[in-house]
Parts: sequence; C-alpha cells; structure tokens
Amino acid sequence: MISPVFVKTYDAPSYDEREILRYIGETSPNSETVELVRSCIAEVEAHLSYKVCYAVYDAQVTPDGVDMTFAKTKSTSLAKTLADSDRVILVVASVGIGIDRLVKKYLSISASRALVMQAIGAERVESLLDAFCIEMREKYRGLGQDITTRYSPGYGDLPLQLQREIFDALDCPKRIGVSLSDSMMMTPTKSVSAIIGISRSICSDVSLDKCKNCNKDCQYRR
Repeated sequence: MISPVFVKTYDAPSYDEREILRYIGETSPNSETVELVRSCIAEVEAHLSYKVCYAVYDAQVTPDGVDMTFAKTKSTSLAKTLADSDRVILVVASVGIGIDRLVKKYLSISASRALVMQAIGAERVESLLDAFCIEMREKYRGLGQDITTRYSPGYGDLPLQLQREIFDALDCPKRIGVSLSDSMMMTPTKSVSAIIGISRSICSDVSLDKCKNCNKDCQYRR
C-alpha cells in the first residue's frame, strides 16, 4: 500500500523555559542565565518554521520484528511498543534551517549564546512533535482508538539506518525541505523522525465496566 503523504504547518507552540534550561544543564539557573534564554527566544522566533510531513502505514508485529509496509525491522523494542497496533504514523518534524544559521553565527561570537540557541532548537522541535501527537491522539480517540508513545530511529535497538526508508517513504526534501546525509543525519539539524503506533482499540475487552487503559468510565469503550 502506498500511503498519501500529508504536510502540516503549525503555529509556534508555547516555550518551555525549564526544558531549555535542562538542555543546557542548568538546574538552578541564576537571573542572568534566565535573561539570556529569554533574549535568545526573542531573537530566534522570526527564524523558525513549524512543519511536519506524515503518512499512515499498515503494520504487523511478527516473530522476526515489525513489518511496517514501507520497511521491516528486527527491533524488539519497537515491536513491544507496537504490540497492540495494526497501523503506524510515520512522521518527520522540523523547525527549519534558520536556527542552524544562528547557531553557526554565534559559535564565533558567543559560545554561551550558541549553546542556548541549540537548546531552544531542541525544545522547539520536540514541542512541535508534541503538538502533532496531541492532535493525532484526539483524532484517533474520536475513532475509538489511541496512539502509542513515539519511537525514533537510533533509540534502543531501532537502527539509525531506518532513516533512509523513512525519507524514501515521505520524500522529506521535497515536502518540508529536510535532507538526509550519508551518515543518516538530518539537515536542518533541528528535525526529528518518529514512528507512532495506532492501537486497534482503546478497550478490546467488552466485558470491562472500566476502560482497561485508564480504569475510568470511558466513552470509547466498545
């Protein structure tokens, strides 16, 4: 099955200053560090874009791993994540090349500012992917299903080389301007790929009075 590829552009998600500070290793920041973070946020905002491309594929967990139609993998950790899923959402998210240019600029001017820019970029792309997942969860719960946590190539035993199949499936350079190097690194660097399972149903046991996932009365219980 060849899945259609969808492209979405998002408004800027809310900034999480604590997450940015965590990325730079500051657990008890002083006022000067907080001011630096806020100054960098103000500068970087005009240089960011928020785009995702994604597609939905049939998936099957087998004794040999996972067959996701666009690719097969022997990853046992991904198989565990997708144990109750028969489809996956394949997604690549990016906040654009602008922040890479700012980091490069400040590397020769202010190492501390470059570090904060890097942290903001990491927080931004994760927040973008969070926004996408919230939207997908609402969509599929409305259909009586749910989604799993996201799983990215290079994590656990899921090989980084799977990036190649992901990019072939989504045509990311054409869709959202994200390219892949021979070493499987993405440009712009503040880009993330992920696989998200779509569960068969929220509650598969119709004898339950409560939803087995949250132990509460559930409008999605069949």
